[in-house]
Amino acid sequence: MKVAVGSRMGLRSRLMLLALATLIPMFALQLAASLSQRDELTVAARAQVREIASQMAAQSAELVSDGNTLVRMLARMPTLVTIDDASCQTMLASIMRDTHSVTSASIVQANGEVSCTSFPSIGQIPNLADRGWFKQARSMTSLASGVSVPVLSDLVVSRLTGNPTIVVAGRIPLRPEMVAISMDLTRFSERATKLSASDEVLLLVDPRSGVVLARSPPKADMAGQQPDDQQPIDATLLAALRSSRHGTVDTAGVDGVPRIFGYATLTGLSGGYYTVAVGRPRALVGADAGRRFRRSLLWQLLAGAGAIAAALTLARSALLRPLQLLSDAADRLGQGDLRARVSLEQLTMPEFRAVAIALNSAAGQIESRDRSLAELADMDHLTRVANRRQFDAVLDREWRRAVRARASLALMLVDVDFFKAYNDIYGHVAGDDALIAVAQAINRTLRRPGDLAARYGGEEFGAILPDIDEAGLRLMAEQLCEAVRALAIVHSGSDSGVLTVSVGASLVVPDEGLDAARALIATADQALYMAKRNGRNCTDFKMLASAALVTTVVAQLDHITQGPSKLKNPTQT
Repeated sequence: MKVAVGSRMGLRSRLMLLALATLIPMFALQLAASLSQRDELTVAARAQVREIASQMAAQSAELVSDGNTLVRMLARMPTLVTIDDASCQTMLASIMRDTHSVTSASIVQANGEVSCTSFPSIGQIPNLADRGWFKQARSMTSLASGVSVPVLSDLVVSRLTGNPTIVVAGRIPLRPEMVAISMDLTRFSERATKLSASDEVLLLVDPRSGVVLARSPPKADMAGQQPDDQQPIDATLLAALRSSRHGTVDTAGVDGVPRIFGYATLTGLSGGYYTVAVGRPRALVGADAGRRFRRSLLWQLLAGAGAIAAALTLARSALLRPLQLLSDAADRLGQGDLRARVSLEQLTMPEFRAVAIALNSAAGQIESRDRSLAELADMDHLTRVANRRQFDAVLDREWRRAVRARASLALMLVDVDFFKAYNDIYGHVAGDDALIAVAQAINRTLRRPGDLAARYGGEEFGAILPDIDEAGLRLMAEQLCEAVRALAIVHSGSDSGVLTVSVGASLVVPDEGLDAARALIATADQALYMAKRNGRNCTDFKMLASAALVTTVVAQLDHITQGPSKLKNPTQT
């Protein structure tokens, strides 16, 4: 299940908001009922039973979601399939004691045999290989996370309890076994009793077949039976359940008592077509109005305090809190935050700590590899200085920083003199060695932390120097030329007898609103051209001083790149 990111709230906050969201509209409906006539009270009663049905549907869907989470958690506990059956059963029973929405959890072999279960011992457990959910889960493959997508069954009759049951199952990573948990629908009555009044009837119905899966108050001879065999569902009610996913209808329902029914379809079940129906006797709608209003305020305040307290207690429970921590860390890793880690101090159960340690270790390895790949992507393979990609990125960043700070930004273009002749005389291997030596000399010359040396292309290098004045830039360029001459690399094809470089330097204080870092490059290139024209083995400097000049240079560059011919690059000679 994909979780939305952005303004995501924690589990505790969600439970508190859910409690408040269910109480506020109920209080508003009670107040409106006390001030309205009988027709308005009937409207309020319809809204109340529909709201109760929606709450029951939402809670049942939440039960299925808890089942999915529990299956994923158990599937990440490899010890369940490596320890003996007695220890496995003890571990499952310990986990299930903190899980009130699930009846049992089991480890099922590839042949359908149950190797261990949290269910109390009742003798031989039937083989499950013929179950549809087992076949579907066995055929599932693992995701990148290593855990297969949990499979949700249709309604089945449990072979252990005989009760209507829903099963959630998922494959264990790299193992043929699977985890299966069962949720007994007879607990529907327990949940329903907490939400409904004593004179209301709640039904869990399959509208496709008309089968009553469960009801409150419970009636054992009716659950799971066809309506034709027992007291039938009123045709009007059944037609309403089949026509829409939620709504209200006035009818006798199942016991001949005229009631106002509200209904809502459960989400999250296979087929998504089971419906909760809540019926309130029409005769009590008016009689209850006065009594409900007098007690409304007190009950709402008490219920609100209790719901918030329950939400806080549940959020701090020993099972859901560790699951939330692990889930949050996994989500952050999936979203690209490679620094995400799980705090081991907040986990007490050894199974959770083992999962957290494995997750933290994997995150550390991924972060290390990502850092190494990023460094390789920004480095020239031969000279081990920054490549053109990194040069462009740093120049763009420094340009924008200089605009904000009204600071200077300088650029030097460095070209190895007569390098083609050097390759022709000494060979390309010697040429590569010469480029490496020149790159190292440039790096040694740029001693400030913010300076960057990069291979610009071929035998040409670039240097970015933020926050420097003209005098400092000129000195840096001269030092760079001297550093290369000091290498004393013999070059018979050069007038000086050794390998030398020409340097073109440019300096600018960027204006607000201009995005013309390429004008700085063009100006440095013009200075390089002048240095080579003046005999090479020297430097030249050009100041890019005004916004008007920047705009002019950019316009010239656009004209050149869009024109029919290309300007010859003098630095290649």
